[in-house]
Amino acid sequence: MLLALVLRLVPVCWNNQPPVSDGIMYHQLARSLIEVGTYSYADGTATAYWPPGYPLLLCGLYTLGFSLLAVKLFQVALGLISVWLAFLIGCRLAGTKAGLWTSLLLAVHPYHIFYCNLILTETLFVALFAGSLLFYCRVQESSSFKDAGLLGLFTGAGILVRPFFIMLPAFFILLSPKRFKPLLLTLFISAIIIAPWTLRNYRVFHKLIPVSSNGGINFWIGHNPKTTGGFQATGNLPLSIQQADENAQSTMAYRDGFKYALMHPAEELGHSCLKIWWLFMPDYGSLMWAGSLDTGNKFFILTAGLLGFYPLALAFAGLWGLIKLKYGFLWQGILFYILGVCCLFFSQPRYLLPFTPVLVISAATLFAGDSSIQNSQTLIKKRFFAVFLIIFIIVGIIYWGLRYLLSP
Repeated sequence: MLLALVLRLVPVCWNNQPPVSDGIMYHQLARSLIEVGTYSYADGTATAYWPPGYPLLLCGLYTLGFSLLAVKLFQVALGLISVWLAFLIGCRLAGTKAGLWTSLLLAVHPYHIFYCNLILTETLFVALFAGSLLFYCRVQESSSFKDAGLLGLFTGAGILVRPFFIMLPAFFILLSPKRFKPLLLTLFISAIIIAPWTLRNYRVFHKLIPVSSNGGINFWIGHNPKTTGGFQATGNLPLSIQQADENAQSTMAYRDGFKYALMHPAEELGHSCLKIWWLFMPDYGSLMWAGSLDTGNKFFILTAGLLGFYPLALAFAGLWGLIKLKYGFLWQGILFYILGVCCLFFSQPRYLLPFTPVLVISAATLFAGDSSIQNSQTLIKKRFFAVFLIIFIIVGIIYWGLRYLLSP
């Protein structure tokens, strides 16, 4: 935990980065809640485009007198909570030794470190999702209604931060039909947490918007002639959609996206592969934002390239061991849920971040065998992971070293 604390404090203290990307809007919406009392843009126009969970947290912290630096220190605390929750999950799934390896591997995970320095949803959502996974494990073991209620609390709060998890409570029931009754309570409590915001949206826009109205735009980004699989600037939207109001935009974007998907099935298959590829790619954006480094800077190119291979190697090692993890089919189901959402909309490397604790636990089991009695299969796994990691490092050094040397 001390190592995790120090590593997360370094980028915050080294460079107190102002809000960037979506963080600019989260900051502005939080200020609007404090100064005007409405969830609206700077011009006073009410919005439901941005999920309210993170701006509401910022609003609460700003009201208490927190500065941007204090918010980031609060996120450092959230990062430590995520490491602790991952340790508890690892202990339940694979034993204490696996839990310790999990906490170590997650403590030094570069993306979990650098996102603490960004006014973005990732650090908060990872903590909420890790809490959900812990109580999901406990429900599997005991069918406790108390644990199911806490699972609903964490899941509902997570949905307000990241709406694409809105089907997760129902998905829990689908994955664990034998735990139907307690998981039905989870679904009910999640719905109660979301309901006040849904009611607010209906009163303001006279339309059923469970959490946010950005679904249509996000769907269009993943289904249009210029789709890359990743994020695409909304400036590329057809002019007719850009000129419409917020709610009409979503409906029109869904319509155009569905039309493109139906008329281009072969391209859609290729785009889905691209989206999965994007999900597992190194997240250079977080390193750039957190460090204010110019992407043309040679130091950035070399550093980002080398750091990016650690999470990638860890993710593939975790995927390889996921099938043998306790409740493996459950984790596989949640992973496929994430993949499905990304294929339905679009993908970014940071979308896999909430699931990394499970992948880290799975990778940690490679090191968690009894050192005195190790069967041949365990040794093969460890050797495979070592070779795998070494190859990644060598390839990374060669590729990014050449890019560093050849860049103007």
